[in-house]
Amino acid sequence: MTKSIYDQLVTSNTNSLVYNVSTGGSHFNGMASNAPSGGVRSRTGVKILANFAGIGSKIQNVTIGIRKNGTVSGLVNIQYINSNYIVLATASMNASDLGTGDKDTYNFKLSSQVTIASGDRLLIQYSGTAWSNGVILNGASGTAPTNTSYTYEGTLNSNSFTEAAGVPMMSFDSVLSGVTRQRVVENFTGTGLDTDRWQLTHSIGNDGNSPNGMADSIDGGFQWTTHNSNTGYYGQLNFNAKRQFNPISSAWIAVTRNHTTTNTAHYAGLHENSYFMIGANGNNTYFKLDTRNDTQGSGNTDTSIASDINWHTWKGETDGVTVSLYGDGVLEAERTYPIPSTATGNLEPFFQVYNVSSGTSKTSSIRYFEAYNT
Repeated sequence: MTKSIYDQLVTSNTNSLVYNVSTGGSHFNGMASNAPSGGVRSRTGVKILANFAGIGSKIQNVTIGIRKNGTVSGLVNIQYINSNYIVLATASMNASDLGTGDKDTYNFKLSSQVTIASGDRLLIQYSGTAWSNGVILNGASGTAPTNTSYTYEGTLNSNSFTEAAGVPMMSFDSVLSGVTRQRVVENFTGTGLDTDRWQLTHSIGNDGNSPNGMADSIDGGFQWTTHNSNTGYYGQLNFNAKRQFNPISSAWIAVTRNHTTTNTAHYAGLHENSYFMIGANGNNTYFKLDTRNDTQGSGNTDTSIASDINWHTWKGETDGVTVSLYGDGVLEAERTYPIPSTATGNLEPFFQVYNVSSGTSKTSSIRYFEAYNT
């Protein structure tokens, strides 16, 4: 059987996790500059041992479970160092931006790609005054990935590390070379929806009470009308759990519209339990950037584009640190928390029509969708 474009994309090579501990738990050690008193360390993280399966893999995006304790300021610094203690790549974030949850994770893009070698360390560093006002590495119960160890040092500038059994809450991806990045394009033309690619789902009922299909108009795209008597009814398109898009290195483009501005909403983007997408609820004053991390919650940020019934071109993109939303070619909104992370899994294309209030059928349309890994 001839493969569709979608099948060809799915069977292409994808980024793979070379280290992954995604379950939150208690902490190992706080970080502050008065180490090592009270078990506080200034740098802590993961050491790669000689037989680690990921040796030779290139990485740049990492996800780390950390939280603040008390009042913090300054930077949390990420360092990737080799066995000679030479810093190969760095990243940072404001300590005050951290949450306090023991399952909180944050995405970092290192300043450059690094190739994993025996003796390398991925470290978190913080220079507070006491661990009661410091930064904590979130941990997990279980066993660390084979041939890695928990590593820490006793003073801020020392390279005298101690190895211990532990499971730091971290994950990082390999960066593939020589492989075309995955991309899917849908123009929503022709006589019917490509159901080899798209799955249609309903919160209730079936196609009979929620008509959908290609609009009988020029460039009308795919049109979906909600059931008229159920508040909260939705109908949606997705890729049937085939999730090939990277949660920390991907982008999507969608051209969508609402047909009314009252009690009608639609959403489009990359989605699973975590997501980043356009939130087009006609009852709101403005369209919004909606984001979610399954372990941290959800949130949204207004754009400057007022809710209306016009076609709009939206583009969402994430680098694992910031999610950005462009509306009609202009940067409209950015969010840094909560956003999808490696720990919450890959994403799939998504379009949903939602009935905010019962009594009248509502219609929304999509005429273009594109997604790709960056």
